[in-house]
Amino acid sequence: MLLMLPVLLAASVGLLVLKLSRAEPIGLSVASPSSAVEDASPGAPSERLASVAAPRGDQVADAAMERDETAGAAVCDAAVTHPIAAEPTPREQKPEAKKPAAKEPAAGQTRNGQPRDQRQPRLAPAPPGAQITITAVGDIVMGTTARPGGAEGGARFFRAVEAELAGDVVLGNLEGTLSKGGVSHCASGPPVADADEAPEDEERAEGEAPTPVRRSQCFAFQMPPSHARWLKRAGFTVMNIANNHAWDYGPSGRWQTVKALKGVGIAHTGRRGQITMKKTNGVRIAIVGFSPDHRSPDLRDIPAARALVRKAAKKAHVVVVTMHAGAEGPAYAHVRPGVEYFLGSNRGDTVRFARAVVDAGADLVIGHGPHVLRGLEWYKGRLIAYSLGNFGAYRVFNLSGNQKYGAILKVRLNGDGSWAGGQLIPTYLRESGLPALDPDRHSLRLVRLLSRQDFGANAVRVAKGELIPPRQRAGTSERAVSQATRSG
Repeated sequence: MLLMLPVLLAASVGLLVLKLSRAEPIGLSVASPSSAVEDASPGAPSERLASVAAPRGDQVADAAMERDETAGAAVCDAAVTHPIAAEPTPREQKPEAKKPAAKEPAAGQTRNGQPRDQRQPRLAPAPPGAQITITAVGDIVMGTTARPGGAEGGARFFRAVEAELAGDVVLGNLEGTLSKGGVSHCASGPPVADADEAPEDEERAEGEAPTPVRRSQCFAFQMPPSHARWLKRAGFTVMNIANNHAWDYGPSGRWQTVKALKGVGIAHTGRRGQITMKKTNGVRIAIVGFSPDHRSPDLRDIPAARALVRKAAKKAHVVVVTMHAGAEGPAYAHVRPGVEYFLGSNRGDTVRFARAVVDAGADLVIGHGPHVLRGLEWYKGRLIAYSLGNFGAYRVFNLSGNQKYGAILKVRLNGDGSWAGGQLIPTYLRESGLPALDPDRHSLRLVRLLSRQDFGANAVRVAKGELIPPRQRAGTSERAVSQATRSG
């Protein structure tokens, strides 16, 4: 046995030398598992395989020495970063499989399954007993560049009504632009169904003129930017620019309008995704403007509208929605379910939209656009005013019949958005189109009749100007659930 020991030792050393002479470099052996080879192109040089493992650093060396499944997994993971990977590997797909789980709603949802935004701190309740006043009017056109708003260049435009334009929020719909220059969308050019839906304006660079269009009936309103000061003097704090005339002079006209309003300290609402915030008496107020136009928050997209209002409800104690909606003229004074069309344009389903945003958290819905008064509906404890008519229209509108009548809406709300009271102040347009208080109170009789005819038991009564809602019926809005969630 002892004589055989040297022979056995020599044989073992020979086998070891033979094995070492055939061994691959460590860098190449890391890439040997089939999963890594599949990520490389057929016939790829060994340097390419070595580069796969290089980004892993010390982990690659550990994996190479272990030569087990962990090493193979490390190579697969490194291969994901290779720019010429041919097919996804199982490791590459794994993160994708985890993404849906990360997006699942967390605990603390609203009743309809909408998750509370965990990134925002909870909104503390409004101070006990706090109340706010929302004052709103309908459509305003303060003349044109050629005929700027009457005597003294528009300085006396609101003189007869400004005493009533007071509140924590005073809101109006600016029907047109505060701008200079540019090309009117009514200029002659290729005919389109409706200028509101011309897609070119959406992508056009700021300051570039819109593509001229031509319609059988077309109106373009351009007021001097200096008229913003008369809005401020009258008492307005927020102007809605979500309407079919905000783009009458293209993106430049709209940009100039926003600049003019900001220059005098008036906020605006109505740009896409915009939530305008105000705070008074410890109450946070959100104002959101909608119109049937894809360049503003689009009231025709009900799911998107609900989502935007829910977002506003998370930021504010009270949410006010203003909508430029519905067909125009005396023939369209009644509110009817279904989509309304005017001049071939979809002007929205006003009933469906208004009720949807209340369900989503709106505490007050204020309408304008039809250029006539419409009725008042009480829905789930919230007021919907479908149209406040024309408030100011200097020599631009037909003022025959009911088109010359408007109203100032004043609503008092508690800090949680619940009803505290309201009134309707009748107005009319004098011959020139300047607003004035109506001693005959025609607007009150008109709104009382329209409300009763269109909404029956859900109509808001108008008694000597006071608004009297019917007894609140069963039904809880998402807003009530959201408030309970926040306070809890």
